[in-house]
Amino acid sequence: MQPLIEQNPWWEKKEAIEQNIKIQEYNNAKLRYKIRYFPLKRKQIYVLRGPRQIGKTTTVMLNIQRLIKDKINPKSIFYYSCDLIKSQEALLKLITDYLDFSASYDLDKKYIFLDEVTTVTDWADVVKHLKNIGKLEDCSIVITGSNSIDLKKGSDRLPGRGIEGNEHFIMPLLFSDYLTLFGLEKKSIDLKKFEKKQLTNLFLGFEEKQRLFRKYILSGGLLKIINRFEEIKGIDNLSYETYIRWIEGDIAKIKKNPATAKQICQGILLKMSSRITLHSFAKEMEIPAHSTISDYLELLEELFLIKTLNFKDLNKGIYIYRKPRKVYFRDPFYVALVNYWIGKEIKINSPETESKIVEGIVFEHLCQSFKEVSYYSDKKGEIDFIVKIGNKNFPIEVKWKEKVSDSEIYKLNKFKRGLIISKKTFKVINNNYAIIPAALFCSWSLGK
Repeated sequence: MQPLIEQNPWWEKKEAIEQNIKIQEYNNAKLRYKIRYFPLKRKQIYVLRGPRQIGKTTTVMLNIQRLIKDKINPKSIFYYSCDLIKSQEALLKLITDYLDFSASYDLDKKYIFLDEVTTVTDWADVVKHLKNIGKLEDCSIVITGSNSIDLKKGSDRLPGRGIEGNEHFIMPLLFSDYLTLFGLEKKSIDLKKFEKKQLTNLFLGFEEKQRLFRKYILSGGLLKIINRFEEIKGIDNLSYETYIRWIEGDIAKIKKNPATAKQICQGILLKMSSRITLHSFAKEMEIPAHSTISDYLELLEELFLIKTLNFKDLNKGIYIYRKPRKVYFRDPFYVALVNYWIGKEIKINSPETESKIVEGIVFEHLCQSFKEVSYYSDKKGEIDFIVKIGNKNFPIEVKWKEKVSDSEIYKLNKFKRGLIISKKTFKVINNNYAIIPAALFCSWSLGK
């Protein structure tokens, strides 16, 4: 029982939760995000996904703190970090030991938190077994993991067992959420109701948003990095090394080669925002099989490091996966991280790289705002992003340069409406087209 007691010190003294390192780090941080509290209903399983060091364990600990403050019996709260558990048998024994321990007390309900459970192969079979034999009837379970592939596969094996609708993501902060750290209000806009007066009103406060956007390009949306950036006005090597170790460790755990992943990340960095095919990418990176590229792109995407943008045939309304794709890093920090990992091959603050980072920021903003995001190209050229607003395709083009002229709109004419995301230029044309600075556009919560 000693290992269980060590990870659950509130069993012996409820005030011990206040000494938890994650809670202390959260309380001492200069900038803090809004915590997501779970309803924690009986017989329900909650899955919390997200990349390493994004705040999953902190979220779990703050949920435990709230339970204790709500006068829940501390012995009904069980937490375990599964990093050192390697087998189903060990996980089964762990949970069973707690259930046996809790049976000695008059507990109406139990709360089980299994942190980083994806380190255990086929963990879902253990939960499924305990559910099936009725051992978890009075339990609410929260499961976290950084390996989205394994967590999703495990979740899929638990249909009808209280997991439906209870999957949540913690991702790096979008710029709109980043602004709230500095006391700025996040405003909503419905792109279906695209009017000059509305956009002009939302332009208020642009200078401050532009200043913070410049910082966001450098720090990204991971709270630990944001706080470190505020402290030392940059990102130190220790921060880079810490995240690289986690990436390499997670890749090795699923029996993939960190060196190959690094090589492919290098290629993504150099080809960021450009169209690529698996064959051409494999050839350029001197990787023998394009299937290897496909496997590692899927792996990096499931580790929340990258996201792929595919071509969509707008006439047929279907994705054409044999067409070239575009790949973006999901946060500006990951661009700097990979650049450090491969030996600083590019200049992060160069106009070319900055433009690609901004395009990635816009892409992530769209991905978290709309169900589908694609790109489009024809003989007249390429449009960076297409989203669906109502039943109509809405084009968005990124032009990160000092001045954007009205003539840039011509590419969007076939759509009757559209946006160009600029560096500074702001203009509304006939209430159908607009040129909007990226710092302004990415500060909005977008209507779907």
